[in-house]
Amino acid sequence: ESSPALAPARADTAMFYSISRTQPGLRGISFGNALLTQVVGALQAEYPGRRQFATLSPVPRLRAWLRSADDREVGAAIPERERLAFAAAFHETPGARALERAIDSVARHGEDARAQALRPCLLRAAAHYLHEAREGSRPHCPVARFHLSNGARLERIDWGGDTSARGIAQSGGVMVNYLYRGEDIDENHERHAATGEVIVGAAVRRLLRG
Repeated sequence: ESSPALAPARADTAMFYSISRTQPGLRGISFGNALLTQVVGALQAEYPGRRQFATLSPVPRLRAWLRSADDREVGAAIPERERLAFAAAFHETPGARALERAIDSVARHGEDARAQALRPCLLRAAAHYLHEAREGSRPHCPVARFHLSNGARLERIDWGGDTSARGIAQSGGVMVNYLYRGEDIDENHERHAATGEVIVGAAVRRLLRG
C-alpha cells in the first residue's frame, strides 16, 4: 500500500482479482468468459500498451483433495531436502494428510520455522494437484478448468495469497496466477480442449520437476 502509484498508461500488465456473480437468478449460468473477453478488449482499446493479462485466483478444493489424495503420490512430488526439512519441523513425513494437518498449525502460529518448512512442500503439492488431479479428462479444480479452457496458462502458484479464514480453510492460503497472452490464447485453448493438457509456465514447471 505504501508503494508509489503507477500511471495506468505506463502499465504493461492488468491483473484480474475476481469475477463475482451477485444475482441468485444467474447461478449456474456461465458468463465469466464473456466478461473476461469484454474487459480485455476494453483495456486494450483504452491502454494499447497492455501486453499481458493475468488473474489472482483461488484454489477452492485443494485442502479437500489433500484429505483424500494418495499419501505416497503427494510425497513423491516433494524433493528429499524439502521432505527432511518438513519432517524436522513437524515430526512426520510429508504426505497429503501431513500437509493438510500442518496448514492449521502454521495458520495458528504465523511465519515461523514451520511455515518455511511447509511452504515449498505445499507449493509442490498444489502444482501436482493442478497439473495431475482430474475429473474425467479435465482438471479437478473448477477454477483451473475455467481459465485453461479459455486459453490461459498456469503461470505461478502463490504462497500466502489469501490468509483469510476462508482462504486457509480452502487452500491453506495458496492462490494462483493464470496468464493470458494474446498470441498464445488460441493455441492454449485448442491444446487443452483436445487433450485436457494443463499448459504451465516456467515457475510451475520447476515445481513439478522437483
